[in-house]
Amino acid sequence: MTAPVFPFAPRDVTVEMYALGGWQDIFSDVQVADGAVITITRGRPNASGDAPAQSCTLRLNNRTGKYSPKNPMSPLYGPTGLGRNTPVRIAVRTAKDSFTGRTVSNGWTSADVGGLWDMGWTGAGSGVGDFAVSGGAGKHTVLTAASYRYTNLTSQLYHDVDVAVTVSLPFSAATGGNVEPANLMIGGLSGTDYFRALLKVTPAGTVTLAIIHFDGTVVVADTTVTGLTFTGQALRVRFARDAQNLRAKVWPAAAAEPYAWTVDGRTDRLFRRAPGWVGIRSGLASGNTNAPAVFSYTNFEVRVPRYAGEISKWPPSWDVSGNNVWTTPTTSGIRRRLGQGQTPLRGTYLRGNQTISPSNLAYYPVEEGTDATQIASGLGGAPMLISGPGKTQFAADSSFPGSLPIAKPNNTRWVGAPIIGAAATGQIQSTFLLSVPSTGETDQATFLQIQTTGTCAFVDVFYQTGGNILLRFYDQTRTAISTSAPIVPTLGLLGVPLMLSVELTQVGGNVSWVLGLLYPGDSGGGFATTPVTIVGYTIGAPVRVSASPYTQVSASAMGHITARNNIASIFALRSQLNAYSGETTSARVARLAAENSVPFQESRNVGVGSAALGRQGVANLTDLIDDAVKADLGSLYESRSVLGLWLRTRSSLYNQPAVLALDYSADGHVPPPFLPVEDDAATRNDMTVTRTNGSSSRVTQTTGPLAVTAPTDGAGAGRYDDALTLNLAADSQTADTAGWLVHVGTNDEARYASLTVNLAALAQYDQARALAALAVNLDDRITVANPKLEISPDTLSLLARGYTEKIGQFEHTITFNCAPESSFETLQLDTAGSKWDAGDSQLAAAATSTAPTLVVASPSGQQWTTNPAAMPISLRVGGEMVSATAVANEMLSNTGFEAGLSPWGNSGTSSFTQSGTQKHSGSFAARLVPTGAAATVSMGSEQIPVVAGMPVTVSGWAWFTNAVAGNFALAVNWLTAAGSFISTSLVAGSASAATWTPFTSTYTAPAGAALAQLIPLLSGTPAAGQVFYVDDLSFQGPQTFTVTRSVNRVVKAQTAGTAIGLARPATLAL
Repeated sequence: MTAPVFPFAPRDVTVEMYALGGWQDIFSDVQVADGAVITITRGRPNASGDAPAQSCTLRLNNRTGKYSPKNPMSPLYGPTGLGRNTPVRIAVRTAKDSFTGRTVSNGWTSADVGGLWDMGWTGAGSGVGDFAVSGGAGKHTVLTAASYRYTNLTSQLYHDVDVAVTVSLPFSAATGGNVEPANLMIGGLSGTDYFRALLKVTPAGTVTLAIIHFDGTVVVADTTVTGLTFTGQALRVRFARDAQNLRAKVWPAAAAEPYAWTVDGRTDRLFRRAPGWVGIRSGLASGNTNAPAVFSYTNFEVRVPRYAGEISKWPPSWDVSGNNVWTTPTTSGIRRRLGQGQTPLRGTYLRGNQTISPSNLAYYPVEEGTDATQIASGLGGAPMLISGPGKTQFAADSSFPGSLPIAKPNNTRWVGAPIIGAAATGQIQSTFLLSVPSTGETDQATFLQIQTTGTCAFVDVFYQTGGNILLRFYDQTRTAISTSAPIVPTLGLLGVPLMLSVELTQVGGNVSWVLGLLYPGDSGGGFATTPVTIVGYTIGAPVRVSASPYTQVSASAMGHITARNNIASIFALRSQLNAYSGETTSARVARLAAENSVPFQESRNVGVGSAALGRQGVANLTDLIDDAVKADLGSLYESRSVLGLWLRTRSSLYNQPAVLALDYSADGHVPPPFLPVEDDAATRNDMTVTRTNGSSSRVTQTTGPLAVTAPTDGAGAGRYDDALTLNLAADSQTADTAGWLVHVGTNDEARYASLTVNLAALAQYDQARALAALAVNLDDRITVANPKLEISPDTLSLLARGYTEKIGQFEHTITFNCAPESSFETLQLDTAGSKWDAGDSQLAAAATSTAPTLVVASPSGQQWTTNPAAMPISLRVGGEMVSATAVANEMLSNTGFEAGLSPWGNSGTSSFTQSGTQKHSGSFAARLVPTGAAATVSMGSEQIPVVAGMPVTVSGWAWFTNAVAGNFALAVNWLTAAGSFISTSLVAGSASAATWTPFTSTYTAPAGAALAQLIPLLSGTPAAGQVFYVDDLSFQGPQTFTVTRSVNRVVKAQTAGTAIGLARPATLAL
């Protein structure tokens, strides 16, 4: 039986808290009556600025002390019960089906809430008889292997959504092949276009879960569900879409829902995907022998997530009687916790050495401060010991982007701790950073010494005057057994910091060695030597690594000294050595989140990358992430579905379709107040962008209503300057970034700071639109058609930069904090919506308020496309929006005389007729017979609107009885708007007799010209026998637009000279 829905029934809300090892439904304790509401705040509090951690306030009944973490009588008491940062999630249930109260065959009929169940199937003998509701369950009967059944709710369409159902099978084991129960479907656009959570039960009882598209595209591959073996028990499955992520989980229905998702993956196919239906699919894989199999479903529900966070405080409150006790927990998104007392992350190269796999056996970063007296191990354990006559100069060299300043031995010895118990693997590698000054180092000074358990017991790496490196090998008695030839690093050594890698390999009874090198930022690198063999020796295992063992190194700096019993590629830490310079915003935020075990997801524009970044500095996690996001001019938010960070790149805002389309004139859509704010809060027309530790660029807006010029000097708003320092990869990025910021900061639209949607009112008139309102996420696009005409005639296009949502028993409002969206409408090649403005176009002729055509011209000669595939073109002229459905270049109404001579006139002729005797194309041409007495013989076209300064091109064909020598022209008469003659432009030419000759000329309209007339003329008092013909004449320059008028409800006559251009001009994306 179909149940009443909101607003005719209380809002169906789920509030759950993760405690005691599962999600606990606590909505019955949430007080939402008598004006109390759940209040959710997400995103930016205004159009600009940063987004704080999302938050939620609600009030819990605590009369029994259930929500007092220190109360031992609370059912939620204990180490896994209530505590600091208890996870909480909130959703609105929009569809559900208990499958009780009805018995149905040949279908499922209507769900309790959510509309009519539709059906689909494959396999022999399939049909509507395979669908039924009985015994409190919806049932699919699958008759054969390699077939499936599905039911779906097509009347509700979703973006972000969470679907769950419980499934029971009539057997305890799959036989012959896999069973695929409760394959939940999301994003359905058709029976062949949807995503599903592919749940499999194998004959071995193993349960696996994957996420795939109908066409076989894998989002997440088959993943075995740890700890779950199918033995016939009912299973509960959940499948969710969250922006561009899909995630799913399965667990025994009798158990509590686990916190973690089994599979979680991102797909670009969800980028701007239309909202889709949800459903349930049941199948038997090829080879299965359980058929016929009946899949029974109960407790189906569809939720739209509203909030995910964690509770950090449980403040108690009570009234004066002491009987009414409640708590208003402090709930926040993960950003609040991440921002609490963070230790700065260490340098990228240090972290790389700490996490490299297989791991280092010894590692000494040498990143100590200036007052240090020892060198700490980067892996824990004993430090390097310092001795010798000099004093180590700590923090003396900053040459390496991925490292804090490293030290100079300065005639001291650094001795590493013994490496205990290392295995002899046949490989030893030691790497270190070296910065030798341009003046060189002490001749024969040893930089590094590796000690081994083998007969090749010591390896010294030392300096030779002139910028060379040598290696010398010793046996256990310190007798030299081999010395290399001088090695000259590829890009030099003096004044060129680099990473060196000494690599030893046991090859039978011999030692093979190479010296590798890598320069920071170098994509090449490689080996300074080919493999060199030392015959008859062994390397054993590494024992110790030391620097400046003989206290000779004085001027050079060294750091990040490692030893290991395997050989890693010299490129393994290339990015870390260069502090990930050049990494994109998307990649950096994802990496930082993964390195620090912070859940993360991203919405990005397919095919459009995020900003290339400069070096990753040393700062705390949130500062590093914010640094990356700001460089992209993107936004860092938090998911409303799961606890975690959510990145929206700048490009994800480009050219968005509207998620919610409202109509100000429609009942229930836009409640008051909805008012524009004509202010300068976001105006920026003078921007300077500086690259961190780099150069800068300044861009100013010098034209238009928001130019830097003062209002008293004409058009302009005065100077609004600002400056940003961004961690960009290259100085060349600063100019484009500054230009983009000026573009956004000079948007000349009224700012609608807030838009409230009352879902209780909207749902009464339009349930589908109310569902779309729930779909709006941060930075999504909302349009409002038909706003108050006297304020703004155009459809408003807004970005939801933040919102406050209030949910009560019969109340549900969302107040969006808005900014103009049009700044993010960018040029996309080969798309219907993106067009480049022709620039200086204007009306060449006046037009009445209902005229179906407009004549458009440009002083610069730019023309609009005439391609029908590019139509319609939305244009604005004098504040009126029109839609051009066709554009024509030809201005003559009669070019080929196929229908007669009108509107052409003539002069100096004894006969002017339509003739088929001679014609260039078609069936006719114009025939002119001179009088023999007139100085010129000519014909004249209708008057064509033009604008002064514009070029026009005239062309045509002529046929003469006798040859002409420089006395025929396609001339143009220029006239004022009143029709007064100004001048004539002509270029005379010659032609042979009895043949068609082409003529073409281009002229420029003189000052004062408003009309033009094409005049084909033959001068020189042509004889009466000089009969000639003209055909296929053309006059091009102005263009005729066929238009639909008053698209934005503005009805007005338009005057000549009024500027016309794209209603929403596209800009080049950053």
